[in-house]
Amino acid sequence: MKTTNKYILIPDSDGNFTRCLRAHKFRDANRLYFFEPNFELKDGIITRNDQLFKGEDIISLDGCGFKPASLRTFREYCRYKYRKYKDEEVFINPIALSLGMEEPPYDDKAVTSTKYHL
Repeated sequence: MKTTNKYILIPDSDGNFTRCLRAHKFRDANRLYFFEPNFELKDGIITRNDQLFKGEDIISLDGCGFKPASLRTFREYCRYKYRKYKDEEVFINPIALSLGMEEPPYDDKAVTSTKYHL
């Protein structure tokens, strides 16, 4: 019987196991996929835009290696990626804030969702 971890850690460019992925299987496909949470700015709101990997690219002998992870680790990684994207990619103009504009709202449920987002 084949078993697969729902959440796994894979190495980053330095070889440290810091990237967290979640397993996902589409209804009309027999393959297993993994996705990594990523974010983008759309209509003034930071939304999820996940990166998809084929399962065999991750867990095969040619893969980069992996370690088991947990839901808690995945959610912490989602929050980390959100903060990193917001700090590095989104420029919040202090003048716009003084004129009444607001920062993009933070929704923890949407940020840490375990569903695949296109």
